[in-house]
Amino acid sequence: MPKIDLPPSQIADVAAFIHSFKVGGYDVSRMAPLTIVVGDAKAGEAYFGAKCGSCHSTTGDLKGIGARIPDPKALQQTWLVPGSGRGEGVPRPKPVMVTVNNVEGRLVRIDDFLVTTIDKEGARRTFTRDGDVF
Repeated sequence: MPKIDLPPSQIADVAAFIHSFKVGGYDVSRMAPLTIVVGDAKAGEAYFGAKCGSCHSTTGDLKGIGARIPDPKALQQTWLVPGSGRGEGVPRPKPVMVTVNNVEGRLVRIDDFLVTTIDKEGARRTFTRDGDVF
């Protein structure tokens, strides 16, 4: 994906949304947000045409997604929080591979305090964070 230039106010909105998720033991941060379907559909269509349409098409690679997930809230939730259990039928993103303290694995979770990975043998490892230091 190319870089998306957002004004500081929209970056603050995205950060506030992410920080609104609760952090807890069994990943309650994956709870569905209350309702976040907002905005102007025509403005979104114009933005898609100008910024995304050169690589993506509503009649090509995105065709049928809206039909498989007709509820706008469920569709939006699928893109914002993949793996949340909503939006079946939409391809999941590829796993993110990371190396923490010389341990390679698939990223399971990262928050302000912890990084959790699963290594190639299937062992789950959790590392404490101090900023960007593990």
